[in-house]
Amino acid sequence: MNIDAGRANRRILIVDDTASIHEDFRKILCAEAQGEKSLDSLEETLFGTAAPVRQAFVLDSAYQGEEALELVNKALAQQSPYAMVFIDMRMPPGWDGLQTIEELWNVDPNLQIALCTAYSDYSFEAIEARLKYNDQLLILKKPFDHLEIRQMASALTWKWQLAQDVALKVIDLERTIEERVQELLKVSHLLQYDALTDLPNSTLLGDRLSQAIALGRRHETQLAVIFIGLDRFKRVNSALGYPVGDEVLQQVSHSLMEAVRESDSVFRYGSDQFVILLNDIQQPQHIAQKLLNAISVTRHVAGHDLSVTASLGISTYPNDSGSAVELIKHAETAMHNSKEQGPNDFRFYTEDMNLHAQHQQGLESAIRQALERDEFVLHYQPKLDLKSGRIVGAEALIRWFQPRSGWVGPAEFIPVAEDSGLIVPLTQWVLRRACEQAQAWSEMGLPPLCMSVNIS
Repeated sequence: MNIDAGRANRRILIVDDTASIHEDFRKILCAEAQGEKSLDSLEETLFGTAAPVRQAFVLDSAYQGEEALELVNKALAQQSPYAMVFIDMRMPPGWDGLQTIEELWNVDPNLQIALCTAYSDYSFEAIEARLKYNDQLLILKKPFDHLEIRQMASALTWKWQLAQDVALKVIDLERTIEERVQELLKVSHLLQYDALTDLPNSTLLGDRLSQAIALGRRHETQLAVIFIGLDRFKRVNSALGYPVGDEVLQQVSHSLMEAVRESDSVFRYGSDQFVILLNDIQQPQHIAQKLLNAISVTRHVAGHDLSVTASLGISTYPNDSGSAVELIKHAETAMHNSKEQGPNDFRFYTEDMNLHAQHQQGLESAIRQALERDEFVLHYQPKLDLKSGRIVGAEALIRWFQPRSGWVGPAEFIPVAEDSGLIVPLTQWVLRRACEQAQAWSEMGLPPLCMSVNIS
């Protein structure tokens, strides 16, 4: 690994009670020496540094352990710490070398230390046991060689710099990982929560409902799913704009949260649909009525007094199903049945509703096929001028003849077409055919007629 020598920390602290020792260290580490050329070459080989840019050592002196501690604290406060310390073993009358090392490591555990000793006071085993001997401590036996001092100073200061560089890279890596984790959490939140209301969405509904079913099965309790569809909410968006509609949805979601218990959950399921999960509930109709009342309050939005209503459908576990998907489906079926009966009400799911829903679904598919197969026809009801008795116009009336089952009345298929959105292509078909027929009559020489078409 290449290390920029300009960044290397060459600060060294000499701790010895003898002034002449400090002078010796300065002569060895700060002056030009015979062995410097070979040391430069060694550093270039070991650390990838170029000798011409290698920094000189910067030495400070302390004559007692207490003084050394003050200097280390001051260096840390100035954010200019020492890389290594040469410490003498004997420094009467103050701390000895071992206590000094302990005190220094307490405030700066990154210090690289060379302990200068003649092994006369402590055995190697005693030093190891007391200091928990590690790779930050080297023992320098007296008397020592000048080149040995320079090599040790060079190696330990570079070792300190390498350790700091690694620590900074680890910090940067941890910061990057934390940023990525936060980004993933944001993405996960966006995937599982509705951006407008901040309610959990349908992605979380299935998971939480499955957990609630497992809990209900274990404790033999009943839970309920309430499917909520706002009545004619598209009128709000069409008349007042989507920002007003969004504000209404936010207020409705807040009202729903306040109407249920803390143990219950509220989900936004669709554009104007919500789902409530009621845990351990015996009388869900009471909460259903409470929800209807909460939704229908008058709301003041953008200078308008608005009142919306909702239709609710309820399914229960274990009566209606033990499947999360089916419970949601059954509650939605009951909600649609409630809408058909009239707004601002609720219905419990029954099997008859399922049969009705299946019939409606089958009828919707049949309407799609009828449009493709051109099974619809127009009957024209004449309009008479009562004074003259002449035919002056005609009203186009759509009729449907199914090859297998015969005539299907408009009262049966028009509501399904309206609810499914198929009324749009159906109306376009009627307009096109009525215009074609009016043109055909004109080409036959008949007098101009006023053609009437009913629009949903």
